[in-house]
Amino acid sequence: GVQGARAVGAAIGERDLITMDMGGTSCDVALVTGGVIERTQAGCVGGYPVALPMVSVHTIGAGGGSVAWIDRGGALRVGPESMGASPGPACYGRGGRATVTDAHLVLGHLVPDLPLGGIPDLDLAEARRAVERDVARPLGLSIETAARGVLEVADAAMERAIRVVTVERGRDPRDYCLVAFGGAGPLHGASIARRLGIRRVLVPRAAGVLSAYGLLVAEVGHDHSRGLVSRLDRLRDERLDETVRELANRGREALAAEGVVPAEMRFLVSADLRYAGQAHELTVPITWEGERSQPDELPARFEAAHAARFGHVSAGEPIELVAVRVRAEGPALADPSRMSVRPAPAREAGRRHSSGARREESQVGRVAPREAFASGAEFRGPLSIVGDDATVLVPAYARGSCDRFGNILLEVAP
Repeated sequence: GVQGARAVGAAIGERDLITMDMGGTSCDVALVTGGVIERTQAGCVGGYPVALPMVSVHTIGAGGGSVAWIDRGGALRVGPESMGASPGPACYGRGGRATVTDAHLVLGHLVPDLPLGGIPDLDLAEARRAVERDVARPLGLSIETAARGVLEVADAAMERAIRVVTVERGRDPRDYCLVAFGGAGPLHGASIARRLGIRRVLVPRAAGVLSAYGLLVAEVGHDHSRGLVSRLDRLRDERLDETVRELANRGREALAAEGVVPAEMRFLVSADLRYAGQAHELTVPITWEGERSQPDELPARFEAAHAARFGHVSAGEPIELVAVRVRAEGPALADPSRMSVRPAPAREAGRRHSSGARREESQVGRVAPREAFASGAEFRGPLSIVGDDATVLVPAYARGSCDRFGNILLEVAP
């Protein structure tokens, strides 16, 4: 999903992205800065630490199927439990409990007889009964107010997740474009952006299946690393260059075995650095040209990364090299710049639904099919744009347009 978001962003000139993939069970957020996906060397899978290079994705239990419930203290909670696909949300008519999807249906953001592709018509009456039973009655609220509360709680959880990958890493979310995708992400993109002061939201043409698209546009890549412990002021340049060349040769052989020609190979070199005595490292890039590295750049790059992450530097403290990493990359299978589409000619839809400029307000808005918007089309909320793989909610505080690729771009007012 992150690879797909980066490719779609690059095709329209957006290189600084916060990716938000909201499906039925979870919401995954990640960061792309300057066109580079942020990675980590210490991830976690199934509760177990994994010391392998991977995309740095922060996941929370917030999706369209996340259950709304009241805790022992009488507070409204959403997730992490999910109804999944079976029995699914209450509106699926198979005995599920109240979920985020049911709250959207109650408020009119979703239309009962225009569900996502492959799903039967949604049961509005059952959604209202579930929200009333599980949330409204225990809290003494109206059904609509309870539904708005469910969405507010879900939004707050996703806002916190985005702050983890931005503010807690020294990044200002207002400098980024939010890419909202997954089956449920486009329903929340504008409201999450407004909470964080983000002005631009990108909803890809294939928002509901962007992760599959990402498999086609992801580069072929191999990561190799080697421990090399030395203080930078004692490191011999020849030793560093020898290590990088050995790792690059391993990557070159792996790419060649997959049919990548030398002219299409790219090598990204980095180093794990820390202040001497620290237990955690930061990974910073190494310039490597003509089979030679430039280690003199490393102290300044490390201190810049340390200041961004922790807010301070320890000037004069010795810096220690821990490991050298080389990522060997080949070209992607598909070229995203050639993924142009031709939406059907724009046509106005006469259907109406209940929407909100803010979650606590209720307004009447239009419903339109995704294919109703041709390249260059402009529109204002409140509006629900219904597609086969995702529904885009355009609130009254947002205006949108459709680009030549069929992506929807939203400008969110503060």
